Amino acid sequence: MKTIFKVMMLYFFFSCAVQGPIPGGEVDESGPRLIKIFPENFSNDLLDEQNIILYFDEPINPNTLKNSFQISNSEFNVKAIGKKIIIRPKNKWDIKKALNINVNRSLSDYYNNSMDTPLSIYFSFGFDIPRGSVVGKLLEFSNLYNQNSNRASKSDLYEVGLYKLINNDKVLISKTQTDIELNFSFNALEDGNYFIIAVQNSIKNPPDDFIKNKFSVYNKNIEIDKNNLKYDIKLNIGLPVSKNEISAMNFINKYYVKYDLSDGSHLFGIIDTVYNNFDMDFSDITLSSQLELENEFEKYLTNSFDYVIPEINDTINPKIISCEFNDSFLSVYVSEPLVEFYSDSIFYQSSNDSINKFISGTFYEINSNPLNKSIINIPFSLEYENISHIYFIGRYIKDLSNNYMDDSFLDLKSCTGKSNLKNDDHYQGGDLSGSVYTSHDNQLVAIAYNKETGKSWETLILDNKYSFLNIPAGEYFLQIYEQYNTDSNKVSLRFFPGSWTPFIPSSDFSDYIGPIEVRKNWKINGVDINFE
Repeated sequence: MKTIFKVMMLYFFFSCAVQGPIPGGEVDESGPRLIKIFPENFSNDLLDEQNIILYFDEPINPNTLKNSFQISNSEFNVKAIGKKIIIRPKNKWDIKKALNINVNRSLSDYYNNSMDTPLSIYFSFGFDIPRGSVVGKLLEFSNLYNQNSNRASKSDLYEVGLYKLINNDKVLISKTQTDIELNFSFNALEDGNYFIIAVQNSIKNPPDDFIKNKFSVYNKNIEIDKNNLKYDIKLNIGLPVSKNEISAMNFINKYYVKYDLSDGSHLFGIIDTVYNNFDMDFSDITLSSQLELENEFEKYLTNSFDYVIPEINDTINPKIISCEFNDSFLSVYVSEPLVEFYSDSIFYQSSNDSINKFISGTFYEINSNPLNKSIINIPFSLEYENISHIYFIGRYIKDLSNNYMDDSFLDLKSCTGKSNLKNDDHYQGGDLSGSVYTSHDNQLVAIAYNKETGKSWETLILDNKYSFLNIPAGEYFLQIYEQYNTDSNKVSLRFFPGSWTPFIPSSDFSDYIGPIEVRKNWKINGVDINFE
């Protein structure tokens, strides 16, 4: 009987000692909050074997410790006991450098609520801790959109990287995360020149990160010295800047291929080396293709992709894919490249008296850009407006393998027209306009974000004035930024968040201005903005 009683007492004792969430009560939706640090943060008299204790307002889930702590210059052990976390050196702390302990926001309680703010803790071993600091905030409209739409979702998490210029190289010194308001800070910085980038989720390899994630490169100089110890900065987040690579080539015939690109998209193109030397034997010859592509801001070259021309017996006839009215031409898109032609006797219309009237000046030619679509161009003037069909003689249209297009006709009702870029009348919205006072010489862009929908409208600022016409009624936030343009023939209104290779900071930008109410059928004038 006594033995049973002892076993029951031991069971009761260890059951009470189990760490975990306390059942019952209100639902816990907030993450752990730091109450106290011992020794105090920024203490300069830490001992080389001294433990560091963090006190929180609720028990910490020990399963989240491993990926939450980073100490760059010393090996350490970390343990959670209830609301305390104890950090101790494996042997001794490295006393030659200040000790920096970073705790990221993955640290959480037993309900999987993570911290709202990362922690950066600094100690030294009898010497002064450097006093340089950078505090900052990211401007990202989705965060503002969530705040003003009463959404409960937290902002995107960004990792912010601090790089120091050492021997003309940008060396990563420290990384931190943004808090739930997209604020961040770096402290205990030594004198030097610094660069800062921010990347959605995490920084792994900036050239790749900038292609896949939202990001920004700070656009001003940061030079820490005795006269400039503190910086308060802002970064404006932009969308990823795509740069594709060739991941595969699928041959349709020996000179026409489908390129599979790294983002999952596809392009069709001509291998002009083969097209221009069609009768040459390319078997067992390794060729290489490199594409010139473009994104919103620039043209760039892909990787070189090596391949061997496969043996293909091309017996497939070329076909019409679609057609489109384009200015004074009807553009007819075909399934593959053709033998070039210029003819007055291939395409014709048939009148009521059964007389065929040929259309002069139809042509097909290979564009200097091998990625351009294969298009037959048919002159189409207003005198043909009442025509419903155009016929053609297929025996004059062939590919390089002498596969002829079948005789057929075009149903002009199936041809699309170029989209009209005017504002849609169904908006029944209002106008918003004003002046921009600035000393900037570069072209500026104004962007208006709808608070309710998150959609945006962009417009160029001309003669220091902006105007948004017939935008949907609602409340808006405005922002001004410099247009980035390296190609005079290319106009992009998107914000340029920067580049890593070559290293280019982001465009200049303003804070958000608003909210500004736009009413149906109203013209809101005089919303003027200073942009310096």
